[in-house]
Formats: sequence, C-alpha cells, structure tokens
Amino acid sequence: MTRDDERTVRALRGLADRQEEFGPVPVAELLHRGRRARRLRTATRTAAGAGCLVLAAGVLLAVRPAAPDPLPAPPAGPTRTATPDPPQQSTPPTDAPPSDEALLGLLKASLPAGTFSELRGPIGWAAGSGGRWISVRYDDGTGAGQMSVSVVHRAAQAKADGPELSCPDPKIDPYEACRTGTLSDGTVVRTLRTPLYGMGRDGYTEASVVLAGKDGRLVVLKANNATVSKTEPLTRTTPPLTTDQLTAAAQADGWDGVVAALPVSTAQQSRTPGIPGEQVLATATALLPAGLTAAEPGTADPGTGGLGYANFTVADAQGPSLVEIVLQDRRADLQSAPDPASGWQILPDGTRIRDREEPREPGRRLVEALRPDGLWIMVVGYASGRLKQPATRQEPLLTMEQLRAVALGPAWKLPG
Repeated sequence: MTRDDERTVRALRGLADRQEEFGPVPVAELLHRGRRARRLRTATRTAAGAGCLVLAAGVLLAVRPAAPDPLPAPPAGPTRTATPDPPQQSTPPTDAPPSDEALLGLLKASLPAGTFSELRGPIGWAAGSGGRWISVRYDDGTGAGQMSVSVVHRAAQAKADGPELSCPDPKIDPYEACRTGTLSDGTVVRTLRTPLYGMGRDGYTEASVVLAGKDGRLVVLKANNATVSKTEPLTRTTPPLTTDQLTAAAQADGWDGVVAALPVSTAQQSRTPGIPGEQVLATATALLPAGLTAAEPGTADPGTGGLGYANFTVADAQGPSLVEIVLQDRRADLQSAPDPASGWQILPDGTRIRDREEPREPGRRLVEALRPDGLWIMVVGYASGRLKQPATRQEPLLTMEQLRAVALGPAWKLPG
C-alpha cells in the first residue's frame, strides 16, 4: 500500500485509537488521589439508583426507543462518534501516571464482579498523546465480552455539542440509541448503543459512555459482545455491561487520581474544518447531474481528519445512494511526482486524478482529485443510502464520470 493509499484509507474511516505507556502507580494510590481531588473540587456529582443519572436538561432521541438497556441522559443532534484525539502537546503531570495493571484494578473496583483476562496495553497510541488506554476481556458469568477504557486530560472541558459528545450521523454510523445530557455539576455524559461491525455481523453490539468533566477529563468506556476477531462467533447475545453500569464506572472516584497524574493537553480540543461543511455541501450539490436532488444532508465529520466534509443522498427508482465528500490540504504531496502504479493520471491543467470501484458491501465508487493548489477532493458514491449495511441497489447511482465531474468542479479551492 502506498502512502497515498494509506492516507485515503484514514480519510475514509477516521483515525485509530491512540494511547501512550507510562510508569506504574498502584491502584491504592489512584484511589487516594481520587479522594484528595474530590475534596478539592467545589462542584459535586449526583447519582440516583444503580448508575442512573439526574440530568439538568435534555430531550430523548433514540432510533429504536425500545433499546435493551435504559440510557441515563438525553440526546444531542447528529455528529460523529467519540474518537480520542491525535497526538497533542501537553504539560507535565504532577504525579506518576498509572500502569495498565492499576487501571485494571480501578475497573475491577468500579464494575460488577466478574472475571478479567487478556489485558492489553496502549497498542497503536502514538507517543505524546498524553492519555491512557487499556483493553480487557470481561466475563460477568454469562459469557465474555471485550471492553476498553481511555482517559485524556484536556485543558478545557469538551463541548456538549462537539464531536465526542454528540450523537453520530445515523447514515454513517447507525445506532440503536444515543443520548447526551448534563449533570448538576456540569459534567456532560453521552451514552450510545451501536452495531459493532455492521452488515453481515447481526447481533454484534457495543455499549459505550463518554464522560467530559469540567476539569478537562474525557473518559471513554466501551463494552461489546464480540471477540477481537470479526471471524469469531459471538460470545454472548448482549454486551456484558449496560450503559448505566459503564456510566457508574466512569464516575468512580479513582479517575480523579488518574486525571491528576496525566499531562494536561494544551492543543486545540478538536479540529475546525478550514471549509465549513455547509459550503462543501453547497459546492458538491451544485455539481450534480440535472434532475438529481440532494437529500438528508450531513456536515459532521465522522473522523476523516480533513479540511472539510459533507454527505447526502440522491435517489432514483432503485432507492437512495449515499455520497460522501472529503477535502484535505495536501500541498506537501505536490513536491513529489505521482506514482503511476497507484493509478494517478495528470490532466492538462496539472490536476491529478484517479478512480476505482470496490465491490465490498455496500459497493462503492471512489474518485480522488489533487488540484494544482494542493486541495485534495475525494468523492464516494455507495450502493446504499446507509453505511454498515448490505447494498440496497445494484450499484451506486452516480456513475464514475459523474463522480469525476463533482471532484473536478472549478469551484473547489484551497482556503487562503
């Protein structure tokens, strides 16, 4: 796979989780730090029942209201799912950060009794991220499931309407239920139940909670009923932990000590697209063939790491077809000649372009264009109106030539 291919893959489906290894701290010390930090805080947390939260305000939003487990917080509008930030600058912590074993001990102390095995540390988390992450198999006695926890200490609280705490666009990341709400102390919590792998993986489900505190903490806990490998059968019918149980664990006092020991990120909390999604949407839809109208517009970037993003559907007698637009600043790529083996062609005006068709479910056609000013445009058409489901039509509605026409539109320009 070439460097261009790797960047395209990352743009298509977001960034991977990243964490960093630190020296050991006993779990007892974490609990001590938690009690100390709690005494210093002026705000207090409230809880009612076994993990149920008392929320300040909100309105229920659930694609399937009869979800298997109740969610303790009301929802926000569509945007992408929570994803830990890429490497960030950070200030040194005041205490030694916790070890993987200490984090596991904290989970054991805050979750229902069960068996924990196959602890994995921060694989793939880039150095300098300033966060902690572990994954472990958890069995409550009725079957094992996989769970993970990540925690980051930011300079400021994540925004309630930001990408980590809002509900995903159901066209891109379908879910069973999603709610976001604010606790009395200002902590924001998002709970989510979503199919884990999508099409062909019926029954694979993930429950997750994202907790953003006013002290800058961002704690993410996930549990699913699948093994690490997609080829393995289900180990149970539902995740071993409900969103209520995950929420209660995310509120445990021990996280105070973990957060206190982590370096404080001084980087921007989340990327601001250089080209607003509404502008991307308007430019793309103006380039559609006559007679086609864009519907179900979405502008929340699902994690492409790009300069701008938008999606919409177009439809004919066969049904809807999803279209995604991703923009990136790739001026650095202009310094090297395109690799002919990667399928790039150079047009008379200097624009580089390549296209390909992929049969995987749902089938898609993809066009990439790198303009002479360094703006990279990717246009993808799908044989379905939704991702993570089987194709609902024989092929994407837009032909390759029509996708190329959108990617080569003269209105696409690099900001500045």
